[in-house]
Amino acid sequence: MNKRHFHTSTIEKHLVIAIILNAIILIVELVGGLLTNSLALISDSLHNLSDFFALILRYIASNVVRWKSNSEKSYGYVRVEIFVAFINAMALVLIGIYIIYQGIQRFAHPEPVAGGWMLIIAVFGFVINTAAAFLLKTHAHHDLNMKSA
Repeated sequence: MNKRHFHTSTIEKHLVIAIILNAIILIVELVGGLLTNSLALISDSLHNLSDFFALILRYIASNVVRWKSNSEKSYGYVRVEIFVAFINAMALVLIGIYIIYQGIQRFAHPEPVAGGWMLIIAVFGFVINTAAAFLLKTHAHHDLNMKSA
C-alpha cells in the first residue's frame, strides 16, 4: 500500500467515525432538546445535522475527486469539493435563520427548561463533538471540505 492510499484510507476511516459520532450527538441532543424544552440543545442538534450531512457529502466528494478527467471535465472533478463546502455553508445559514426565529419566539413566549438534564446532555454532546473534531483536524490543512466539516 503506497503512502497516498494509506493517507486516503485513514481520512475515510476518520470520516466514517465522525459521521457515526455526529449521528449519535444529533439524536441524543434532538431528543434531549425536545424532552427538556431546550432551544439550545435543539439548535446544536440542527448544527450537528448539518455536520452530519457535510461529512457524508465530504465522504462522497473524496471518492468523486479521484475520478479521472475526460473530454468534458478536463480538470477532473476537483470542483466538487468547492460545491460541497458551499452546500455546507448554505445549510448553516438556513439553520441560523431558523434558530434566530425560534429565539425570538421564545423571547415573546418564554417556556420552562429542564436545566439539569439539559446540562448533562450538552456536556455529553460537547465531549463527543470534541472527539470528532480532533479526528478531522489532522486532515483539515490538506482539504477545503475537511475545514468546512
